[in-house]
Amino acid sequence: MRVLPLAFILLPLIVGCQYDPYAHLFTTEKPQSADVVGRYSLTKQTVVAGGLSAMKGQSCCVELRADGTFTAANVPPWDGDSPGTTFFDELRSGTGTWRIDNVGSVDDGHGPLKTHWGIHLDVDSHVRLRSAGLTGKKPPYGLIFTLGDPDSGMVMILERN
Repeated sequence: MRVLPLAFILLPLIVGCQYDPYAHLFTTEKPQSADVVGRYSLTKQTVVAGGLSAMKGQSCCVELRADGTFTAANVPPWDGDSPGTTFFDELRSGTGTWRIDNVGSVDDGHGPLKTHWGIHLDVDSHVRLRSAGLTGKKPPYGLIFTLGDPDSGMVMILERN
């Protein structure tokens, strides 16, 4: 009989403990536009095995300009929930305008949800690019593309050069 009450206490802890392994990096205070301007390059990917060598020489970078325009090369497409085996063949490039906006929320377990700030990449053509979350608590910030279920830890992380 003592086992049953213990099971009711432990079960929610076991079942409900899903957590994005990169959530601690997320920017939760809105930065100034001037603080995110710059060139960002891929430094880590966990989408497939092989790290950066899986990119097969492709350069993944995003340049955010002070005038609100951007250039992006080999970033994740907007469509698709979970990356497939041909993910790196589906990367997109484009130009357009960027803006800082809400890209999600973070629950740290200590109060209300916190806004996760990021960069929306608005392209003028038919190509749609995935929004990138911002990382860091202060400049220089980084960018993170989360793919599929956030709890899976599939990301592409870019750092400012």
